[in-house]
Amino acid sequence: MNEAPEIVEIDEDSFPNIPLLAAAGVPEDFFEEDRMNAWLEAGEAFQIDDHPNFAVLNYPSAEGGVAMLLRWHGDAYGLVNAWPFLPTVISAEIAPLKLAVDAEGVQAFVTARMGGAVLTFFDDGFIENGPAYRAAEIAYAQFYGIANQAAPAEATEFEIGPDDEEFGQLVAAGHEIAEGGAIRISMAGAAIMVPRFDIAPNAFEFRGPVVGVEPLPDWICPDAAVVHVTVLRPFEDEDGTPLEDGFDLPILMRPGLIDGEMLPQPGEEMQGIAFLYGTGFEGDPGDDDDDEVPPPLLH
Repeated sequence: MNEAPEIVEIDEDSFPNIPLLAAAGVPEDFFEEDRMNAWLEAGEAFQIDDHPNFAVLNYPSAEGGVAMLLRWHGDAYGLVNAWPFLPTVISAEIAPLKLAVDAEGVQAFVTARMGGAVLTFFDDGFIENGPAYRAAEIAYAQFYGIANQAAPAEATEFEIGPDDEEFGQLVAAGHEIAEGGAIRISMAGAAIMVPRFDIAPNAFEFRGPVVGVEPLPDWICPDAAVVHVTVLRPFEDEDGTPLEDGFDLPILMRPGLIDGEMLPQPGEEMQGIAFLYGTGFEGDPGDDDDDEVPPPLLH
């Protein structure tokens, strides 16, 4: 079992997802009263046992679309928050470190260790799995991203000279010294995921190779696709050697938000800014023996 995460309270206003809804193609009038009534009829809604004044509505289905957190006001439900969610996710073992929770305990940003990385995500199921976080029972999470800007990755190279702190480590690791005495580093093939806390707690800048593209014909807008991008390679084998396979995050992208307005193809490299979403769930990380329990396959 993981150690209990640190818990801090933040204001409910810290959880808006309006820019992400627009990036996902959700129209501005999506939440008008008449439309909301239609979504309630056509979507999939469920109440929460531990929070009877709240409900979650998924439209068009529980497999993908827009999730809406609703609060009962005595005569009607009001919209608290909404966010896009994907039918495709990737699962990984995590160790939660910190929960930034709203006062009612129904929304949270989770900071967790995953492999060799620490990342922060909006947990889209916290209204249900919050007690498991507090009891330190969350061992895995399923992840997806929503991009609000993207572009083909630039072919960047830079040099590290003898006066740079990393020079000796790179030489020891076998990097060749180029003519002129510096080490040339190419970003080709790099997998990078850098937090952008200046934008939002779960915002990140990414760069990586595209390993797959899935159309989303039943999405809120017809031109969206799930683009699988390798954004991290934090995983190691039992000897501590980095594995070639990385963290291939499914990211919602739309051509209109990509420079050139074209979806990428596998083998190309992309960069941009996206927001990380996920759902933590319970699991047995193992009993300190050789029989490790793998993460459940949810995609």
